[in-house]
Amino acid sequence: MMSKIPLVLFAGPIGESVIESIVDAACAASAVDMFADARKTAMFSPLILVSDQTDLRDTMQDDVILEHGGDNFHFGESLRQIIDTHNLGSVIAAGAGSGPLMRSNGLSEFAKVLMDCSEQTVVANNLFSADIIGFKPASVLDLVPELPARDNNLAQVLMHDAGFAGVELPRTVMTQFDIDTPIDLSILSLHPQIGPSLHEYLRNVSVTAPGLENVSAVLTDPNAVLTVAGRVGSHTWSYLEKQTACRVRIFSEERGMESNGRVESGEVRSLLGYYLEQVGSSKFFDSMAQLGDAAIIDIRVLLAHMGLSSSREDRFWADLGEVKQIKDSSLRDLVSEIQNASIPIVTGGHSLVSGGLMALVEASWLKLDESSG
Repeated sequence: MMSKIPLVLFAGPIGESVIESIVDAACAASAVDMFADARKTAMFSPLILVSDQTDLRDTMQDDVILEHGGDNFHFGESLRQIIDTHNLGSVIAAGAGSGPLMRSNGLSEFAKVLMDCSEQTVVANNLFSADIIGFKPASVLDLVPELPARDNNLAQVLMHDAGFAGVELPRTVMTQFDIDTPIDLSILSLHPQIGPSLHEYLRNVSVTAPGLENVSAVLTDPNAVLTVAGRVGSHTWSYLEKQTACRVRIFSEERGMESNGRVESGEVRSLLGYYLEQVGSSKFFDSMAQLGDAAIIDIRVLLAHMGLSSSREDRFWADLGEVKQIKDSSLRDLVSEIQNASIPIVTGGHSLVSGGLMALVEASWLKLDESSG
């Protein structure tokens, strides 16, 4: 009989602003679904939630072990303490918004991969910037001199500092989609495969991204052109080439800019950013309209290039085109030009040009199939 895999989910505090709290509460609902899906597989035990959210802790079933995140939360140290406290031999860990489309089938596949691996192996949905990660032996964290404060870097740390072999899950919609921004919620609301808790939550929350429906229509139009800019990986590009009817124009820049510290050090450089600075935002978006019928932009790259350290709240309002809600004047002016563009332009973060875009493609075809009978 195979031993079961421990599953540890981390849910941070609910943000203070309205829009942050909407996204964070969606992540909490996704965590409820992930634990439910894990139970269905009968492959995971124990189930552990690390969170200080009272409401989320109160919704957990009796089989979930509750731990606190505490002040000055540090992902690596918290996970190490959980592993030591509960004497875990192996572990799969994720943030609460990770893998909302994995469901029970995806989780069981992840567990099987980790079970079949030899010792000293790390498995992740993305070895360069992991959202969901598993490894064995879990006790290796006691041997790592400096654990990462964020989950994205852990796979690289285990490979480089502990000599672990790395195994990457197939890059599919299921493994690549995670909840980071309001745009992700807008896309999820169009997708039929989300879990019941998240589905119920999104039914009662209105998160509408201007232009998203129009972009969705472009994806299934053989006569249309879509422009995608930002941290676009080869897997996303390949997926778009195979799964969309439209032609696709890609500008891929600054992949890994957060995990390798370039954002923090101010080293992000973008060709599109230089062009934006040279011609101004009005001309920039006029040019985007000359390139295609719609655009999807990972705007975080442009913001980092320009040195705009906007708040999380401002970035979220920007993604939804809520100009009046944005406090930063430079970001507000940029978003105003986006709203005035002659083509639909959807902006977001890395997830938008990765799993989010892949999920939008899936949802677009499903919608087209339904409408055609």
